[in-house]
Amino acid sequence: DDTNIVFTMSDDGVGMDTDTLSSLNTLLHESVYNDSGSHIGLANVNKRIKIIFGEAYGLSVDSRKNVGTTVKITIPAVE
Repeated sequence: DDTNIVFTMSDDGVGMDTDTLSSLNTLLHESVYNDSGSHIGLANVNKRIKIIFGEAYGLSVDSRKNVGTTVKITIPAVE
């Protein structure tokens, strides 16, 4: 759109069950990472985007078991 750039990556793989997706989204929205060792790369990228561009930006993940996963990265469009 005119104010944001949104990168969307999707696959038609195995997807995630609702518990795994919920756990991932919780991790992405926490200010302090847990020590599970899972999805730390995604959490790190999300945190860096938020530090640079603000809380309105970052990663979002949607997934359905046996359907696939979509990851969106949103950053501001600047000239």
